[in-house]
Amino acid sequence: MPPGPTGLPLLGNVLEMPKKETWKKLGEWNQQYGPINSLNMAGQPLIILNTQEVVTDLLDRRSAIYADRPHFVMVNDVLCGGMNLGFMPYGDLWRKYRRALHEVFNTHAVASFAPMQSHEAMSLTSVILKYPEDWEHHIQRFAASAVLRATYGWSLFDTANRDQTLEKIIAFIDVTSHASIPGNFLVNIFPSMMNIPEWFPGAKWKREGMRTQRKFEGLFLELVEDVCGNKGESEAEHCLTAKLVENEKKYGLERRETAWLTGVMFAAGSGTVRISPFIPPRINFNRLLEQTANTLCTFVLAMTLHPDVLQRAHAELDSVVGRNRAPTFEDKLDLPYIDAIVKEVLRWRPIAPLGATIFENIWYAFLEAIE
Repeated sequence: MPPGPTGLPLLGNVLEMPKKETWKKLGEWNQQYGPINSLNMAGQPLIILNTQEVVTDLLDRRSAIYADRPHFVMVNDVLCGGMNLGFMPYGDLWRKYRRALHEVFNTHAVASFAPMQSHEAMSLTSVILKYPEDWEHHIQRFAASAVLRATYGWSLFDTANRDQTLEKIIAFIDVTSHASIPGNFLVNIFPSMMNIPEWFPGAKWKREGMRTQRKFEGLFLELVEDVCGNKGESEAEHCLTAKLVENEKKYGLERRETAWLTGVMFAAGSGTVRISPFIPPRINFNRLLEQTANTLCTFVLAMTLHPDVLQRAHAELDSVVGRNRAPTFEDKLDLPYIDAIVKEVLRWRPIAPLGATIFENIWYAFLEAIE
């Protein structure tokens, strides 16, 4: 193993890993132990890559050696029945999932999602104009609503009676996130514990885990059948679920596999969405699309710090689009300054490591700053 802090018996470095601003501690270890170092998280090895050169060398040039995933037994085997794309090892099902998503999300196919994105963007603009004091909440809600529309064809803005469904999706994200944290479940350290029967004393983790798996599988199947029942509606016809169902034979997918793929794809963008005036206050959105929301909030911060840039962007928008309509995807090439602002926001405060493949056998990749 690469060098790293010694840690405590059994626990290893668990207590040394801060819950906030983790990158600062990893930066200290980078200076002390070098660009490749390791941690012991309650028996699970954690490899830290600290430079873009190291990431490229190991995960790109030598991907055939290092591209497999760690085995999260509790998440993939117990809670998800081996169906969670983010945690499953390479194999036949992984290849089927990869093929299906590659075709659905290729450059040409992604264009079909543009009307959904435009609809959500207009809804966001409208609600911010009406309730500007809650702008951050509206952005967070927009992030969740956009992915819901793309995945299942329904929106938080115009869909009623979905409270229980949303709560169940959030519960799935919370449960799987908790189960993926090193040290939370012994079965991740000792995979042979999977041989313990559910009825065995002390196997509560397995009984509850299998019960949870059945509950979430039922939810995802219900959502797929709901999309199938709404065929003929424009939003449902163009969502991810509808496209996968239509091509199940082509991709070799069973309905159960389709249901898990779409459910996991929605849950993949876990983050935080707070309550807005359009979301019943009893719903606590703990894990929904933090990445998109954070990027937009960072954009607001950047424009607040640099009003001159905002003024130039506004002038470009007025000259190209005018005041009588909203901008569309077709205007992008004519708005180079605004496009550059978006790219600079992503460079200034990136939401994920540059070019990293999330949850490969390297769990965290933190890139050193490039002046």
